[in-house]
Amino acid sequence: MADDVERIEAALMGFLDAYRRSRSRLQRDPGLRGLTWAQFMVLQAAALCGDQGISRIAAAAELAQPPTTRAIARLETKGLVTRRPALGDRRRTAVEVTEEGSRLLAHHRRRRRAAAHAIHDSLPPAQRKQAARVLEALGQTIDRIP
Repeated sequence: MADDVERIEAALMGFLDAYRRSRSRLQRDPGLRGLTWAQFMVLQAAALCGDQGISRIAAAAELAQPPTTRAIARLETKGLVTRRPALGDRRRTAVEVTEEGSRLLAHHRRRRRAAAHAIHDSLPPAQRKQAARVLEALGQTIDRIP
């Protein structure tokens, strides 16, 4: 059992290192316009719930409100979002993703799909469905680790 745990630990560290390198490459992608990871997460969240206000965007991006507000300001400077008073509650700020922001998100979806294809194509057919189940289980397990 100890050998299995050590192999899992080594594989986990290898996976996390590869993930970190992948995020670094992502930030250098010219199609993503130099966004930080937090800015990108806020842009995605704004696309999902920007009309519900900044606090909802912060929750969806899993960030505190101050860094979310700073990210929105930076995204606005880059022309990726616009801010306006929310309909029905002028105290709240609605955030809309611009056409350019939508293009950037579509670019990222294409990159993500290409990564999924690369993983799929690297595995023998018998392991492809199992890989998805293992990734899902790992994500759920990692979320439960204190």
